[in-house]
Amino acid sequence: MRLHCRYNMKNASMIVPVLACALAACGGEQAGDGIESIGVNQEALNQSSITVTVDSSMTSKERCRVPSSMFDSLHANTYQPPSYDTTKFHRGEQLLIKRGTTLRGLCTVDGVASSTSDIQVSQTLFTNRVALAGETTSATGVTVSNEYASGVVPAIAEPATTLSAVKNSSSNKVREFLSRDANTKVVYTAPHPFEDYTFDQVEGIYNHNPTRNGAWVVGINSNDFSADAKFHITSADISWRSFPLLEGFVANPVNYSVSFHRHACPGVDIQVGGSISSYFRQGVAEILSEYLQGEGLDIAWSNTSGCDLDGSNQFNYVNWLGLNGGVQIEQSPAVLDNTTRREKARDAVRSVYDCLLDPADDSDVHDPISGYQTVVYATDGDYATDGECPRFIGDIEVPSTPLNRRKEVITAVWSCEVGDTAHVDIYLIPSYGYAFRVGGGMIEHVLTSDMNCDSVKVTTGPTPWIEPEIYGGATYRAVIRANSSTGQPKGAVFAIQW
Repeated sequence: MRLHCRYNMKNASMIVPVLACALAACGGEQAGDGIESIGVNQEALNQSSITVTVDSSMTSKERCRVPSSMFDSLHANTYQPPSYDTTKFHRGEQLLIKRGTTLRGLCTVDGVASSTSDIQVSQTLFTNRVALAGETTSATGVTVSNEYASGVVPAIAEPATTLSAVKNSSSNKVREFLSRDANTKVVYTAPHPFEDYTFDQVEGIYNHNPTRNGAWVVGINSNDFSADAKFHITSADISWRSFPLLEGFVANPVNYSVSFHRHACPGVDIQVGGSISSYFRQGVAEILSEYLQGEGLDIAWSNTSGCDLDGSNQFNYVNWLGLNGGVQIEQSPAVLDNTTRREKARDAVRSVYDCLLDPADDSDVHDPISGYQTVVYATDGDYATDGECPRFIGDIEVPSTPLNRRKEVITAVWSCEVGDTAHVDIYLIPSYGYAFRVGGGMIEHVLTSDMNCDSVKVTTGPTPWIEPEIYGGATYRAVIRANSSTGQPKGAVFAIQW
């Protein structure tokens, strides 16, 4: 297993959502399913006899320029319900492109208006998403619309009440499904149904535990795997007005959000991206490495492939669904086209959040006055079959003190034997409940020179140990996978001391 950790994050340059509140402050009751009122006049803008022409200066495979008479430069994701003009196509919203009644493609309204009375597109977009046989640079009688039915502008995605309806009943249309209630803490998403098997990964997670696991998926024209060139919308361009089931996340993000994707770039099989912290991404990559051990896959948590896979753009929809950014999982055909590998990848990602949402196997409160050390532990590996999390979970609350001195963390396998190993994630959990990964990595148990068994933190290689900084005023959670030299679950120990 090869893991990479180069940090090459791109600066966001797109002007997109003005959110209703700062994400870090929006931890209250979660919005329920369904389309919330946008508070605008629902006047249709359905152009049924438009001409679409190629502008040779345009290169985007997804963006279209609409005539100035139809164009509003106010971005679709700007949260201004009272003044949102539904008689115009807004910058950043998605449009349906039809030939007759047949859905031919999608496009995102560009930030620049057309220089003519026609809709202007690149040659690539025209060929893939507009043209019929014999049309090379111009098409007349094209229907362009920002509503899936009369009176719902600017929504292009028709809501569905089940996953199966999105998967099996989206012929000639765009559909979306959302499962989320007031208690949902994590939502798993697949925005591109033509990216083979990513929909299935979300479906599998949701069906495993629909009470815990929120889901948002899109279906487009029967989810044809060959339709990427017609319907792909870059994740940073996805508009919550075009996909209105996402609107509730604008003011009320969930704690954690994940998107599953497929890529065809050489050099990396799974890239853990998103705007969440590099420590968190590294932890997810390490768990993926565990589940896919022996498969010979390259797994990275930053942009190592030379392709734009990091997903760190703040306007990437998965990054504003989550309270402190999201996780984007990019997977190669070597992963997704193999049933065992894609299911292992799916289960690995789910396990990260199950271990944050399950209750602790043992917990205690650190006494900074009379207690030098606080220890939580499991004496055996029974925790591996308790709850959803297959690892030991230990919580220690560290109260605030006037001095608030830094404290030391100790993690180990219970009853040390040479050859034991443990993977450790240390999370800080503030009072509002969102977990930040602050450290961890691999521990090996070795024979010392004086013939004792001792735990050693692995500080070299692609997954070096990150030493956590522990201070008062929060709860710290250790998630430990402790194994014997033969791979059997063992007990685990988590301690905090002065």
